[in-house]
Amino acid sequence: MLGLALFTVLPTVFMILLGFTNYDRNHQPPGSLFGWVGFKNFGDIFYANPMMSSTFGKIFIWTLTWAFFATFSNYILGMIVALMINKKGIRFKKLWRTIFVTTIAIPQFVSLFLMRNFLNDSGTFNVILQNLGLISGPIHFLTNGQIAKIVIIFINIWVG
Repeated sequence: MLGLALFTVLPTVFMILLGFTNYDRNHQPPGSLFGWVGFKNFGDIFYANPMMSSTFGKIFIWTLTWAFFATFSNYILGMIVALMINKKGIRFKKLWRTIFVTTIAIPQFVSLFLMRNFLNDSGTFNVILQNLGLISGPIHFLTNGQIAKIVIIFINIWVG
């Protein structure tokens, strides 16, 4: 219980309280202490500061999108794959199980490193598509904002 309080509850309460202060790059100890500003930060985010409101809205929508796909797609697709593999009449069950267990057996940072190299502008996927004549130039999977978001969701589904 002490560990739970120290490493979960206390940091959560601290971060919530930090939202009610003017803590930023101009107000950091020991040079300049930050102070209590109450709900001013929340007012800036929601209506007073248009730039902050716009940025917050975009980030909030992406966070909700990510949370939906990261949670439900992994759960639903995982159940569907498990049911399909366990269905009678499916051949090579051990092979299919081995393929899907590799994401657990290989550490995630190795999988993500390989995906980064695979989807790079000069990576394997772009080279194959260019050699087949399907594209004339590289697809920017990881540097184009919209494409990168979609790619990240698919990578999360694979890893999850």
